Amino acid sequence: MRTYALVSGMFLAIVAVAHLVRAVMRWPILIADLTVPVWCSIAAFVFTAALALWGFRVAGRNESRM
Repeated sequence: MRTYALVSGMFLAIVAVAHLVRAVMRWPILIADLTVPVWCSIAAFVFTAALALWGFRVAGRNESRM
């Protein structure tokens, strides 16, 4: 369980950083004819960063408390 939470936290942290970089650099995302607004990446950053922190907190717990 601890390894799973740690790997999940690391993966989600990488995704969160990618969303943050996209928002700061204002890189455009175009899907077919639809342009994805920057605020979507800001919202995705907040969501994935929260999940990453949750994963790291779970990974840091004692085995006896799980």
